[in-house]
Amino acid sequence: MKRLLLLFFTAVFFIAACQDNGQPTRTELRIELLDGNVRRTYISEERVSVDEFLRQANIEIGDLDRIEPSRFTQLEDGMTITIVRGSEETTCYEEDYSFETRRIPTDSLNPGEEVIGQAGENGVQRICERCIFENGVRTTCSVTSQTPIKEAVEQIIYYGTGGVDVPILFEGKLAYLSNGQAWFIEGNTRNRRALTTEGLLDGRVFELSPNGRQLLYTRFTDDKEDLEFTNELWAILDTGSPSPVRLLPDNVLTAQWMPGESFSVSYSTANPTNTFPGYEAYNDVYIMRINSQTGQSIDFRNVVEENALGAYSFWGTRYKWAPDGTRLAWSRADSIGLVNLDDGEYVTLLSFPEFAPALSANWVWQPEIQWSYDGRWLITTVHGAPYSTESAENSIIFDMAVIAPDTGLLLDKFLPRTGIWATPRFSPIRQDAAGFPDFDIAYLQARDPLNSLGGEYDLMVADRDGSNPRKIFPPDGRPGIRPFNEKNTDFVWSPSGTHVALIYQGNLWIVEVLSGLNQQITIDGQASHPRWTN
Repeated sequence: MKRLLLLFFTAVFFIAACQDNGQPTRTELRIELLDGNVRRTYISEERVSVDEFLRQANIEIGDLDRIEPSRFTQLEDGMTITIVRGSEETTCYEEDYSFETRRIPTDSLNPGEEVIGQAGENGVQRICERCIFENGVRTTCSVTSQTPIKEAVEQIIYYGTGGVDVPILFEGKLAYLSNGQAWFIEGNTRNRRALTTEGLLDGRVFELSPNGRQLLYTRFTDDKEDLEFTNELWAILDTGSPSPVRLLPDNVLTAQWMPGESFSVSYSTANPTNTFPGYEAYNDVYIMRINSQTGQSIDFRNVVEENALGAYSFWGTRYKWAPDGTRLAWSRADSIGLVNLDDGEYVTLLSFPEFAPALSANWVWQPEIQWSYDGRWLITTVHGAPYSTESAENSIIFDMAVIAPDTGLLLDKFLPRTGIWATPRFSPIRQDAAGFPDFDIAYLQARDPLNSLGGEYDLMVADRDGSNPRKIFPPDGRPGIRPFNEKNTDFVWSPSGTHVALIYQGNLWIVEVLSGLNQQITIDGQASHPRWTN
């Protein structure tokens, strides 16, 4: 038994002696490295992480490179480490993009007929892409920018509605805008015809002469590189045989035929800009006399010098000549008055706070002004006193005001709370039952006077003193007129003062004042700027 124990301890000691020779045991790990498309073999004597192994081997890793397995994986004998080398490249190129097509109804074509009003042109854009490559092979690309080089020109196709097929008789001559064209009707809707063909009328100026034989208008230029406001002043010197002629002024903000002078035009100009509102008004007034056959300028008179007077002068001053051409009224965002024709100075008749909510929405509210046909009265809309605790500039109240410039009489609440878009207009003077001169007032009345900016309106007619107001349009149960949303809801009296022509939902209507009988003249929803003369 003792011998067996001795042999056991001797064997244990021998084994221990063989294993412990005083030197550490070396570990050799065979590692395969696939770097991009290059394969190498390494022997590592330490079991470290992949990240540490690559650092010891002085192998740099870029931000776009990928490593498999991950950097934190411990080395194993026979492991393969793969480095996918990433790179990026930005390339830019030009590419066409397709134009869009807009279809517009028109009463001038029969149902089923179509006409291309403007040919479409593809645009050109510069596209820049960022592409990722892995081991020299492109894997993904993403667009980083798209910059138009040449804007596409939309294709415009007019399709026929046939218009109102029932002949409607009326007095005088009626002109209106539709699809950038001037249309003219004389006496009967069956006599409708186009006065222009280019489709470029911008609507800033559209004025029929008192006898209906001349038309003054502005149109966009043919140069697509011009700024949006840039325009030209044109005239048709005989609506019976229309042949448009270009007049001398450019960039015209407002213009009208000069009362009391044949073939004379009063106008005000502006400078086109790239900043709001697209122009800077000069607030000037010129009178230009033109040749009745050619439209060539004969002479000019400067009535008001270029100026920057008044609140928000960059927006422009509205001007309106009295029917006899002896006085010139003006309106701004905060005042109304007359121009002293001797020295061109402004004389203020009425002041009120500007309408601040319009300014915060990048536009300026200005009241429209109109003279009575005898030149004794001015009628307009003014910004009224606050309804509640709001500031004067934020007041939600708008009243109708009447001014007698000769006597200084001012009725600033002639009709209260009519709304911001009331745009009152005197009718032509007629004889009443007793043979005395009489006239009415047409205006838009807000259905909700405390929310008149974007609300609905009714067309009203009142007696000359503001009494007996009555609604004549639209009929009961129909939506109201929406000046802010529909942009153009203009209206105009007939020469005799028995009817009113107006724009409702984009169409031209004629309403008889006494009966309220109404007749729709157009159905394509494109009409604006009605003008009615003898």
